[in-house]
Amino acid sequence: MLSTFPHIVELRGVKKIFGKDTGQFPAICDINLQIAPGDFVIVTGKSGAGKTTLLNLIAGLDFPSSGTVFVSGKNLNELSDDELSRLRNGTIGFVFQTFHLQPQLTALENVLLPLILANYSPAEACEKAFEALAKVGLREKADAKAEVLSGGQSQRVAIARAIVNDPAILLADEPTGNLDEITGNDIMQLLVQINKTRGKTIVLVTHDRSVFSAATQMLKLDAGRLV
Repeated sequence: MLSTFPHIVELRGVKKIFGKDTGQFPAICDINLQIAPGDFVIVTGKSGAGKTTLLNLIAGLDFPSSGTVFVSGKNLNELSDDELSRLRNGTIGFVFQTFHLQPQLTALENVLLPLILANYSPAEACEKAFEALAKVGLREKADAKAEVLSGGQSQRVAIARAIVNDPAILLADEPTGNLDEITGNDIMQLLVQINKTRGKTIVLVTHDRSVFSAATQMLKLDAGRLV
């Protein structure tokens, strides 16, 4: 369900500085950003430009040194740990470059994890997990251990896990970085489809030009600044 707020994500004067004293490193510098519900935002920039830090700030996995991050109208700095956990589990899905699946669990069990945290009943959780796997074209791999899946299949399971709670926002950090070109293109088109058919807000870190035409916003970071 899309947010009723005019901007589902908003950053106001956000800075993120790592280190102390003379060893300080500004990863994000004075960023102001507004993302509307249903936007497809692509973030580019060289290694070390601050792309992953930006996603982590939006996800509430890290906090700004100054400035404010709002998600669905909520100031992340003002949320308790429990409130932040509920927001992340219900509103934000995160897709990583390295999949982060539990290798000894099946595809289905990996997708079930967010639902267990959300206290769904076993029957409802299984139904939603099967549906998520079907949406990424892996219903038949539900019982396969994650350790035997190909890279493309693993990333599809990771996407299923990210969307199983029907989050409003999907954050993806170079999700095709460990995949071959053909498989990577398939994953990119899957993300475009999720945005177009399901109205999900997507913030995607990538250098893959094949999806640039789908973007509603193109952001380039250079030394922590939007350019």
